[in-house]
Amino acid sequence: SETFFLIDCSSDAAADIVLLVDGSWSIGRTNFRRVRDFLEALMTPFRIGPDHIQISLTQYSGDPRTEWDLGTFSNKEQLLEGVRNFRYKGGNTFTGQALLHVMEKNLKTEAGARPDTPIFLLLLTDGKSQDDAITAADRLKNAGVEIIAVGVKNADEAELRQMASEPVDLNAYNVNDFPLLSKLVSRLVHILCARIEDHGVKKRTALACRALSARNPAKPVQQYRVVYHSTEGPSPQERKMPTSSCCPFSLPRSVPLAMPADLAVSPSSYSSLRVSWSPAAGTTQYMILYSALSDGEPDDAKEEKFSADQTVVELKGLLPATDYSITLYALYDDDPSDPVTSVASTPSPIHQKFYSIF
Repeated sequence: SETFFLIDCSSDAAADIVLLVDGSWSIGRTNFRRVRDFLEALMTPFRIGPDHIQISLTQYSGDPRTEWDLGTFSNKEQLLEGVRNFRYKGGNTFTGQALLHVMEKNLKTEAGARPDTPIFLLLLTDGKSQDDAITAADRLKNAGVEIIAVGVKNADEAELRQMASEPVDLNAYNVNDFPLLSKLVSRLVHILCARIEDHGVKKRTALACRALSARNPAKPVQQYRVVYHSTEGPSPQERKMPTSSCCPFSLPRSVPLAMPADLAVSPSSYSSLRVSWSPAAGTTQYMILYSALSDGEPDDAKEEKFSADQTVVELKGLLPATDYSITLYALYDDDPSDPVTSVASTPSPIHQKFYSIF
């Protein structure tokens, strides 16, 4: 049996996630049970519901089959019961056709897709597509869908990387066998959670009464009623205010969070990497997520946080002669910026020779 580490995504942000699962004959029934275990572990950490995370699942082979839509399950218990019980389909590997099915069927409002909600697609396949998957993936990405591509065994790594969204090093994975899927769970949850939270970040900006003026009223005023709306949307909101001369209040506004820049990673020894970057204005701390990428089998991602005044750190206890993916976030309280990522390698140990002196 596989080991899945307990993790949690406590974000209140909303997102629609489509799981697109290869159900071709090459997987086999034993490995398909492992796929179900992997999907259950992947879904468990998220807050499921119509106001939070919705997850749909489509299985494909010769033709795609929607197992359930985004709006089908309203709580986690129903969702997990669904993933434990959907049946193995069997057939060939037509990934392109399946991606078009997602575009034309799974992302419609009648299937539960919500307007102005970020959409993620996680593709799991064990082979090279027998049709044009790249063009279909490009259509989805051009429509704003973020694609994470996961390959197993005989999957074509070049095809996975072409289908995945940027940054490819965070969104394309390939493992040598199905039991190794368990190693990907914590990393995928962490990346998905951060991206969902990033899309849902709302910063607040102060609006002061000094920006408003009114003529002297004919009668004594008990309170003021201010009606306002965002330039990005037509829905007005209102706020009742006392008669004090200035009473600032906050309005929600989506703003981009400053990212750290100039990420540089270099080896400082055979078991450590030096990481440096230029600071991001206003950040409260930084977070680095790193994992080994040797042989295309990423280890469980490790996370370290650093104070806002640190811009040079050393990651220690690493494996020698190993490629590492390094992802850096600026944190604003609990809100992460967009990530910056780099790949670097630790060197091989220097072998020393000792000679006997007589």
